[in-house]
Amino acid sequence: MALKEFKSGDLRGVENKRNVKEVNSSRRDFIKGAGFVGLAALASMGLGPAERQAIDRVGEAVRSFSTLKGVTAADIFRVREDFKRFDYRKTSFARSATDKNSIAYFAVAKYTLVFEERVKKDEVGFRLEDYALYNASRAVSLSTGAGLGNRDSGLYSWSTLGAAKIPSGLNKLDRKPEELSKIVKRAAKTLGASLVGICKLDERWVYANDDKGRPFVFEDVQDPYTTDTKVVIPKSFQSVVVLAVKMNFDLVRFAPYGTSFAGSFGGYDDMAIVAARVAEFIRGVGYKVIPCGNDTALSIPLAIDAGLGQYGRICRLVTPEYGPNVRLMKVLTDMPLAYDSPIAFGLPDFCNSCKKCVNACPAEALPWGDAAWEGPTESEIKGVYKWQQFSDRCLKWWGEVGTGCAICIRVCPWTAGIMKDNDTAKYLVENFPALNSILKSLDDAAGNGVLRDPATFWKE
Repeated sequence: MALKEFKSGDLRGVENKRNVKEVNSSRRDFIKGAGFVGLAALASMGLGPAERQAIDRVGEAVRSFSTLKGVTAADIFRVREDFKRFDYRKTSFARSATDKNSIAYFAVAKYTLVFEERVKKDEVGFRLEDYALYNASRAVSLSTGAGLGNRDSGLYSWSTLGAAKIPSGLNKLDRKPEELSKIVKRAAKTLGASLVGICKLDERWVYANDDKGRPFVFEDVQDPYTTDTKVVIPKSFQSVVVLAVKMNFDLVRFAPYGTSFAGSFGGYDDMAIVAARVAEFIRGVGYKVIPCGNDTALSIPLAIDAGLGQYGRICRLVTPEYGPNVRLMKVLTDMPLAYDSPIAFGLPDFCNSCKKCVNACPAEALPWGDAAWEGPTESEIKGVYKWQQFSDRCLKWWGEVGTGCAICIRVCPWTAGIMKDNDTAKYLVENFPALNSILKSLDDAAGNGVLRDPATFWKE
């Protein structure tokens, strides 16, 4: 299937037949309010007293997800017995730098060059001030060497950054796992995490190899270390603190213009900062850690195990609070912690009805159909039954337009649309999936996810 074509310097086509416009806020609020009155009436027809009472709680804070005790991400996805851990070198980003057979070859380097060319042409959304904002947003990652998640580098260092200190004569914090978990979560939120959950490390989600081809292995040692031939994770590192930081939607709403790129890279800066802080906190109470960005282990299944969200058709984690508009990182540790459970809030059924992200994707990189055991290229994980992305197409398009896109995140109803901060809608999604198409229609009618004119950013 050929990629959709766009004229150079013209991004209007990315809206897939939708007009670029602003939606009056009063109209949006009216549609949303009127829609839920109608939904409440529709949903209550033919229901028992208990169900009617639940629907009558419009406006109250109802629980927006269920906890799945005794299951893991591997159970939810279904993993083949012959599943092999994924090689980091096969990720689309890694292959874009090494595999000339990849359609995304050189795309990462190219999108910076394309961005600069558009700046020289003084295109709206790609002007010098947009370029400066993008570069400033990644100042921490660049200056510390953390990058997009460089293993054991900069703020992701496997050694202390010097902030973690224990007064002489004191031992490590010795509390019950449940109490330690509460302390870690409170600290993580205080130190900048938007979401935090804890899970047991499932070794299947650790990469098979690092970016240099060295295998990740588990050994009976106290400290993690790296040699020329291997990367060693102590077997005692059984707990994973999974963290999420929300990205700035005031920038993402301009995706895919250059203005929005500061939202994506600002997220990477926040990842490194929060991971470093949480790692230093755990070190400071006497335990050992491995802070990770996009390295060392797959973030999404660990985030699912930690109860942060569900996997969506967007091929990313979708959280009840912020949708897919988050960046994930994790801290592996030997601290004995109590584990959270996966959650469910009706997302798979909603995604099957919605498909806004699929329709909006200019690269046609997201799946229309069912889950599959493997994707279209070696950049997708095999042996896990899930929705598979054509990630090489996605990255290739980045190189063509000069940004990191994020259109799919912008249009998702869970990001800033009809599901955002709306417990009634979330309750209906989880308990009345037959109404999902109506919710999606209301989201469309309210104008949620529509591209903002990038010319307005610097005028606001």
